[in-house]
Amino acid sequence: MTDDANKPEPKGKRGPKRALPKNASPEDFYSILSEAKYMYAPTRQLWEATTVNSLLGAGASHALDIKRGCVLLTWAPGEPTIIKDKLLLPKGGWRADPGKRCFNNYVPADPATGDPEKARPWLILGKKLWGDDLEHMLDWLAMRVQHPEIKINHCLVLGSLAQGIGKDSWLAPVQRAIGRWNWRDVSARRALTEAAGNNAFLESVILQISEAHDLGDKRFQFYDATKDWCAAPPTTLDVADKYVKSHPILNVVGVIYTTNHKTDGIFLPPDDRRHFVAWSDVTPGDLPAGHWPRYWKWIEGEGSEHVAAFLATRDLSLFDPKAPPPKTPAWHAIVAASAEPQDAELLDVLDEMGDMSWLGGQPGRPDAITIQDVREWCKSGGLSEFFSDRKNRRVIPHRFERAGYVMESNPNEKDGRWRINGARQVIYVRHDIPRHARRQAGLDLIKRYEARARGAAKRGSAALSEAESVE
Repeated sequence: MTDDANKPEPKGKRGPKRALPKNASPEDFYSILSEAKYMYAPTRQLWEATTVNSLLGAGASHALDIKRGCVLLTWAPGEPTIIKDKLLLPKGGWRADPGKRCFNNYVPADPATGDPEKARPWLILGKKLWGDDLEHMLDWLAMRVQHPEIKINHCLVLGSLAQGIGKDSWLAPVQRAIGRWNWRDVSARRALTEAAGNNAFLESVILQISEAHDLGDKRFQFYDATKDWCAAPPTTLDVADKYVKSHPILNVVGVIYTTNHKTDGIFLPPDDRRHFVAWSDVTPGDLPAGHWPRYWKWIEGEGSEHVAAFLATRDLSLFDPKAPPPKTPAWHAIVAASAEPQDAELLDVLDEMGDMSWLGGQPGRPDAITIQDVREWCKSGGLSEFFSDRKNRRVIPHRFERAGYVMESNPNEKDGRWRINGARQVIYVRHDIPRHARRQAGLDLIKRYEARARGAAKRGSAALSEAESVE
């Protein structure tokens, strides 16, 4: 803000103009030392020192630095507004630090005042839209309401081929249940574009990602970019926006995707454990005439309070937020639609390579493999050409991942590659191998290559000696 609060700020520098409260007191403010700004706690807005001093008097900002200073800004459901004697570290979680204070930007929802027994219109609509999938969805939503501090290790995907069936309308009263300020809505494209930058939308109890379709090859990138949002670990996420520096928050966001595209929407690999997919075959014509005006009159009246009360009191004793979700028919359909022809061809090649006896391997699909192995085995054909085309370099890791293999990086090289017989290569290791054994599988592959090279050199030397003796 400028010294004169009545003058608008220059756009793009210090944020939008904010009206000054007439009855503000020093107790309404905290100094956020990491931001060099001041939090007006009632509205969770950051102000400049000049604005605070113009409102509270000269030197007020300095006094706040000393008496009401917080070393870190964070967002942590389940914690008090002022978190004392511990700090939330990036990529690490909580660490005890006596005397330090964090300001918690989370604001809990207001208590529900409705009657759970009167939420029936909402439940009837949910059953109409989602059928047997509704019960799991109700547990998921109730968990976000009752325990926003607990991470649910999977997200919801709500889809329908027809538009206008009321997915957003059905979700509307859930916003009241968690606190409307704890609900964010972004498009899939924005989520992908701003995943590592202007991503303060992650400070939400529920994040709705809409328009999950038409991402093309970026579907793979989108899946990778959002994996950390859908499940933990990591314990924390780093967030920032135009006016706030990057800072860690608890990774407890619950994600809901909405889409009208099953076969060309999101990408799901066969081993996915992060998505519960509910698909509705309802069309707008399946709902009776006048349904939506009546529904919205009820929601905007007492309905939202009744839904909030229902979710706040639902029995969750049988719901495990850390367990993988059920695999619905819609989940299987998306996984099948996500598969590429090269995926099946690669699986066939890996089966043919079998025990890799040509490298002294053990029975079963190879524990570790390189792109060069696949190219040499195929020799010619579509898959060999695919792996030889430099344009496919970004897609190849996804092909191996869907075949059950992940990259094993070399910690001693910046690019993570390994030197095999003088050439730098990427090693892929079966993901079902215990994590501590993957590195050894890659090292064993390198040793077999080296042994084969020594054997070839010895045979070549022997052949040369024989030829010389004949001469």
